[in-house]
Amino acid sequence: MDWLNWLKGGGPEGKKLQALLVVIAAAAVVVILTGNWGSPSPSTPVEQAKPADRGGLEQLETALENKIAAALQKMDRVGEVKVAVTLASGTRSEFGANQTHSNTVQEEMPQQGQKRTQTQTSDNVQMVLAGTPNSGGSQPVKIVEHSPQISGVLVVAEGAKDPYVMEHILKSVQTLLGIPAGKVRVEAMNKGGR
Repeated sequence: MDWLNWLKGGGPEGKKLQALLVVIAAAAVVVILTGNWGSPSPSTPVEQAKPADRGGLEQLETALENKIAAALQKMDRVGEVKVAVTLASGTRSEFGANQTHSNTVQEEMPQQGQKRTQTQTSDNVQMVLAGTPNSGGSQPVKIVEHSPQISGVLVVAEGAKDPYVMEHILKSVQTLLGIPAGKVRVEAMNKGGR
C-alpha cells in the first residue's frame, strides 16, 4: 500500500510515473482495439494470370473448336460443321498464400510535455508451397483455376438451314461452354463452302 500512497502523493517522481503509466495504458488500449497481435491470417488466395500469349490462346481455341465440332457432327441432321471460337483471356489461377500484418504504436511523453507517437506497420505475404517426396522441389498450392473467358463462337453447319436444327445447335453450344446465346452465332453452310 505504500507504493500506492507514493504514486498518489505527487512530487516529481510520482507525476513522472503517472505519466508513464498513462502512456503504457494508452498503448495497450490501441493494441487491444486493433486486434492485431502479429499473427498470420488464414490463407489468402493470390491470383495469377497465365501470360496471354496469342500462341497459347490459339491452342486453347483450336482444342475447343475441335471438341464442339465433334459433338455437333454426332447430332441428327446437323451434317458437316465448322466452328470458330475466340477467347478473351486464357486460364487464370489462384494460389494459396499466408498473409501476416503487424502494427506497432509507441507513444512517448518527454519532460517538456510534448507527446510523440510512432507507428510502424508491416505486411508480409508468402506463397504456400507443397512438395512431394518424388518431385524434389516445392510447388505453389493452387486453390482454384478459372476457365478461359470466351468472347464468341461461330458455328457454320449444313443442317442449320432447318430452324429446328439451328436451335438445337445453339442450345448445345451454350450448354457445352456455359455461355449466353448472345455469344453464339449459328449459320447455314454454303454448298460451295466445303
